Amino acid sequence: MYRAVIMFLLLGLAVMTPASAEDFVFFDDFSGFHRDKTTYDPADDVVVTLMDDMDIGEVWIAVQCRTSTIWYDDFDQWGPPLAMKDYEYVIRDTLCALRGNLPYGDF
Repeated sequence: MYRAVIMFLLLGLAVMTPASAEDFVFFDDFSGFHRDKTTYDPADDVVVTLMDDMDIGEVWIAVQCRTSTIWYDDFDQWGPPLAMKDYEYVIRDTLCALRGNLPYGDF
């Protein structure tokens, strides 16, 4: 009886582990975002997510899809980047492509 319960619990843990790993989506080899911490506001056409980068760590970013503007959380304020760099286009394209499948968030 106890073996069956233990096997059931281990099977449940094995099933849960891959699901939680799928929550993190890579932009490239060095950065990605947390799907469960990503929302979309259709009124402003803005996607907000928690990005994780090997160099800077975790940072909140917002992408306004219609204007191709990205803001980075700078602890006290939001500010747009000085120029769209190649990696910022990848971030924008990835997040904006998902916006129809993201939960609503009012910013």
